[in-house]
Amino acid sequence: MTSLAAFLLLIFLHGGCEGNKAPNPPYVRSLHVTSQIKYRFASTHISSQFSNDGELPSEAVFDVIIPSEAFISNFSLEAGGKTYTGVVREKTSSNSVRIKTRRRGQSEDNQHKIRPRNTNRFTIGVDIAPRSVATFHLTYQEVLQRRLGTYKQVTYLDLAQPVPDLRVDVAIQESRDLTYLKVLPIKNSNFVTDVDITEISAESMVTMPTRNTAYIRYEPSIATQKNVSAGGHPTSVVVEYDVSRGKDAGDVLVVNGYFVHFFAPKIDNAVSKDILFILDTSSSMAIRKMLQLKLAMTAILKDLRAGDRFNILEFNTEADMWQDNQLLSVSDENVKTAVDYVSNLYSNGATNIYEALINGLEFMNQHASENRSLLIFLTDGQASTGVTGNEAILSNVRSRNIYEIPIYSLAFGDDADWSFVKTVAIQNNGVGRRIYEEADAALQITNFYKEISTPILSGVEFTYLEDAANETTVTKSSFKNLFNGSEVVVAGQLAKEDVGVLSLVVSGNNDGEIVDLKLKAGVDELIPADETERQIAFTPFEEVTEKIWAYLTIKDLIRQYEGAMDPGQKASLKRKAVEMSIKYNLVTPLTSMVVVQFDGEVYEERPLQEDSDAADDSSHRGGWSSRGGRDPHFMLKTAWLDDQLCFDVTGKPHDVFQIIKDPLLGLTINIQVNHGHNTGRTYIVKVAVMLDGLTLTATRDDIRVNKWRHEWADDIMHKMPQANIISQQNVRSVRVGLKGGFIATIFKHVPRSSGTGEEFLNIELDKEGKLSRNTTGLLGQFIHKRLKMRRPRSVGDKIVSQLELHTRKGVFRSLAELQMRRDPVFETMSRCWEVHPGKEGFALSQKHFLVKSIKSK
Repeated sequence: MTSLAAFLLLIFLHGGCEGNKAPNPPYVRSLHVTSQIKYRFASTHISSQFSNDGELPSEAVFDVIIPSEAFISNFSLEAGGKTYTGVVREKTSSNSVRIKTRRRGQSEDNQHKIRPRNTNRFTIGVDIAPRSVATFHLTYQEVLQRRLGTYKQVTYLDLAQPVPDLRVDVAIQESRDLTYLKVLPIKNSNFVTDVDITEISAESMVTMPTRNTAYIRYEPSIATQKNVSAGGHPTSVVVEYDVSRGKDAGDVLVVNGYFVHFFAPKIDNAVSKDILFILDTSSSMAIRKMLQLKLAMTAILKDLRAGDRFNILEFNTEADMWQDNQLLSVSDENVKTAVDYVSNLYSNGATNIYEALINGLEFMNQHASENRSLLIFLTDGQASTGVTGNEAILSNVRSRNIYEIPIYSLAFGDDADWSFVKTVAIQNNGVGRRIYEEADAALQITNFYKEISTPILSGVEFTYLEDAANETTVTKSSFKNLFNGSEVVVAGQLAKEDVGVLSLVVSGNNDGEIVDLKLKAGVDELIPADETERQIAFTPFEEVTEKIWAYLTIKDLIRQYEGAMDPGQKASLKRKAVEMSIKYNLVTPLTSMVVVQFDGEVYEERPLQEDSDAADDSSHRGGWSSRGGRDPHFMLKTAWLDDQLCFDVTGKPHDVFQIIKDPLLGLTINIQVNHGHNTGRTYIVKVAVMLDGLTLTATRDDIRVNKWRHEWADDIMHKMPQANIISQQNVRSVRVGLKGGFIATIFKHVPRSSGTGEEFLNIELDKEGKLSRNTTGLLGQFIHKRLKMRRPRSVGDKIVSQLELHTRKGVFRSLAELQMRRDPVFETMSRCWEVHPGKEGFALSQKHFLVKSIKSK
């Protein structure tokens, strides 16, 4: 399969209760998924009903994964005769929560659920009364992207148990005839494949009432559900389609003062291109990644067309251009020589991203043609030598890119700085893409290249004539390139109410030939309802244009926000994006959704929890995490509390505490504390991270990894079977990333001037949700536990509350006081609920986690 356009949905449904109190946990009675695709605008509604047939209350968890490009537009919950509706708010540190804890009642097997690529997960749970039901409803929307010649919808189903009433409906209504429609059989793989599967699932019903509509229904049997769900991987139902094309200006929908313009002409003659491949060959690319890169580059080089020109720049500690003074024309001999060169590349040295990009741009400025050039930049790490500051690199790349050459950027693997790589692309007219470090990485790279391998127009401009369009509302309308198999969508508002016809022209250059495509679109020319429209209640045509415009405008604002460097401009773009998101009730990377419930005593705001690439990007070293440093006090951000939880460690000099112990992963993390020489305060002075075959010990003096000793100023890179260890000397930190996703980062704090304070260590834990439910330790005891704040109230000038910790052994309670404490990693003041573990029966005492030595397991 060659199509990469994705419209993804994963639904994970699980019911359960704590311990053995509920022998009959909730089960999923029904699950209905209905997708309406109307003129590329896809609106998907999920409805799922849980039933608790037991005699005790039990919790049901609704866990849905949606495409990363989609926005949630509605959520509601029906339980106990009441309906609770989600409210969209600006995302802040208090309501932006990432899923780090699994809820009670979930089995060990359910803790490491796979989130498919390019998707976001949203989760919420509710306690169901005995002999009762609860129904969840969620709707999300997206404008489908055309890639490699088709639109593709993938519905993922990840079921803890078979569902008696499971149905997936997909209805398509387009402005042109459907020329291609494929429904693939259900499968349970997350990998890209180059095998074309053509058979249709026997349990899928496909009808085409008219030439521009289609209706698909999929109702898998219980036997099929059990078979395809084996192994714990999400299963997928895939629908692909495309519409007829011609050498024309496309289609324009105009209604209620808004217009949407779809442009994907059929142009047979491809534009020749000048292309430079900038490839990371640093030591972190060793073995598997280097082999995958070579496989991909061999396929890409052989796919270059006559008329193209190309060169290769490899970089590690230094950048090295394959052909110093020329772009080579594509020929059999030159391609063979290039393949031989790539096959002999080897990994070595550090990562000098600055020199690679600057040298690459200077070369293209001298040797390439202005309107046919592009760069493909691939890296698997972060800048570690030369100029290493991201802002300095970005600023210099923008200033040296005098011809605005598009830079298409690939972040290869988990250690790549995705936020930086994406920003390089945004600021330089390109596209960023993650390449996942898995068995199909070579195909991921190759398929990305195929998307941009065949430009058919350069310098594409959309012009709306006679001042009919309000230019301040028009989404991006100027594009460096249009590629074969893709589509450009432009939307806006009409300038006046009395506009009867929207006249437009699309211009571009096709290898030296000027192309002008014109179109006149009548206003309010509605397409009549048909049989498909009657089978599924489509989004009304009158709403589609405005919703597409809002979706594209918010996408544009967020993209500009992510690429902006000026703080004032960045704040303005964020404000506009947030305002539009709230107006249209959309959950975007800058907003979140909360559900307000009333339990008879107090109102409780329960967030629709998020696990997404966007949440990971925005956090960097922060977000949902556990952090500890001087005093030393720890701060924990959980998915259950708006504010952080904080507590002090009250150890004696040289005491060693076990903060994490996961017997299933074989992971242990210990800290040693001591009193300061000048202040009398207590500090973390030593940290040990131990895993099978790995012992890392960090002190204020050095870092030791097994038999190797490193200074804090060293560049450290250890690739091990079970973990990766990377240092960042510019911030004096060392990160241990486990293959399963858990991350521990140790920071060294140095006083700003001598004699003014103590050197000490901080530690931050991230992605704790990847640890098992058997995890213990001073911090580990809180992982996978549910926390609730009851009856916040004012007592004098203090705000206090009762904090509940729900565990398998029962519910533990303690008083908590809202305080302002210094974040030990970020050195900022933050609100937190201060508690005293070990007092008043809350959790286990600190003494319980005292161990003999820093290497005690």
